[in-house]
Amino acid sequence: MDGLLIDSEHIYTETINEIAAEHGLPPVPWALRIKMQGRPGPAAAAVILPWLISQRHATSADQQDLDQFLLQLTTEFPYMESPESFFAETTRRQRAKWPGRTQFLPGALPLLERLSSNGTPIALATSTSKPNFKLKTGHLRTTESSKQFDLFPNHLVITGDDPRIPPGRGKPAPDIWLVALDSLNAGRQDPIRPEECLVFEDGLIGVTAAKSAGMNFVWVPQDEVRKALGSETIEAQLLHEENALLSGQVLESLSDFDPEKYNL
Repeated sequence: MDGLLIDSEHIYTETINEIAAEHGLPPVPWALRIKMQGRPGPAAAAVILPWLISQRHATSADQQDLDQFLLQLTTEFPYMESPESFFAETTRRQRAKWPGRTQFLPGALPLLERLSSNGTPIALATSTSKPNFKLKTGHLRTTESSKQFDLFPNHLVITGDDPRIPPGRGKPAPDIWLVALDSLNAGRQDPIRPEECLVFEDGLIGVTAAKSAGMNFVWVPQDEVRKALGSETIEAQLLHEENALLSGQVLESLSDFDPEKYNL
């Protein structure tokens, strides 16, 4: 959802870079952001926090022993103590930024409208928590032209805190996509198989999860992700190592998606 259907990804980047700047550090490199995108919040925090600490330690004037440095740092900034406390801090800041600022990305609305009108079974799977999902999308449900999130009934919105996803099994594990498929198949006489699914993703980690679930995918990476990864790495991701019959596609925008290619 983030960075694919709505333009919320820039708020994550803004928040992380805001914290980096407060510690006298430059913006977080996209090579690291790519490793965070799509992970549940605490798991993403576990990626960025060691980098922030090491960069802050490397730039400290007195080059203290690391243990002493950490004690001083976490005393001054308690949220730097653990991934959980860091996630709580970033969440607090982001919740003040999301309402009213997120909008649908190009191509998202026409795609949702088409899939809805032709009866294609769809589910939404996002690593964000249910409370944060509501904050990001609530204002997009208030007008006639922005009710597309209502196309996903509650049981077809799978968030990162869904109890059916075991602890530690967020993306890049396939569980969230398999839970979404189970939700789609509830009550169906002809269950949809994983290889019949098409996952839309903006993050490399989400693509990895889709491939692990045995599903086809359409990847719409941000420009910064394209530049950081390079064309060879992106092209390599299109291959399904375990099933050559499954397919992957990379697009610059959802506006470039051709439903006819997939009989949608």
